[in-house]
Amino acid sequence: LQPGEIVLGRGIADNLGAFRGDRLIMLNSELRRLTLRLKGTFRTGNALIDGAFGFVRLETLRTVNSSGFTGYQVRLRDPDKAQSSALKYSASGEFGATTWQNYNQTTIQQLNLQKLVIGIIVFLIVVVAAFGIANVLLLSVYERTEEIAILRAMGTARAGIIGTFVLEGAILGIGGLILGNLLGLALSYYFYVR
Repeated sequence: LQPGEIVLGRGIADNLGAFRGDRLIMLNSELRRLTLRLKGTFRTGNALIDGAFGFVRLETLRTVNSSGFTGYQVRLRDPDKAQSSALKYSASGEFGATTWQNYNQTTIQQLNLQKLVIGIIVFLIVVVAAFGIANVLLLSVYERTEEIAILRAMGTARAGIIGTFVLEGAILGIGGLILGNLLGLALSYYFYVR
């Protein structure tokens, strides 16, 4: 960026109807006015960031903000240590700290709710599938009652007949497992590539 240029989040640029090369006028809380040229836009995929952030050179910011900096952002190697780092900085009394978890609390809550709902849906799908397989096996046994009676009359052991139905159930279950996994992988690959 050159002095007097700004890069805006795509959400802000869309709301303003601003395009690359347009002149933008910025007013601060003291009603100081600054004219900036839009150098470009950025998109992070996070609507909260894309709709709230823009970047300028430090000397450009100083021309409109005489009171100095209003805040700092600290990037940590381990983002999970943000809470402990914020407590440490706040305890010094020099800074007030807001973590990314606090800033994105609504998004995190929505993701947790989404994970819970997906877990419930997957559980219900598994239960329905299990009942479907059990239903197929029970019908298979009831439809073959006469054949089972003939086999028993011919001297076939009870264990042999049970083994036949267990084998049929295993083949159905393993076949369904393999086909389900292949279908799931294919759909995942399709959506990943797309």
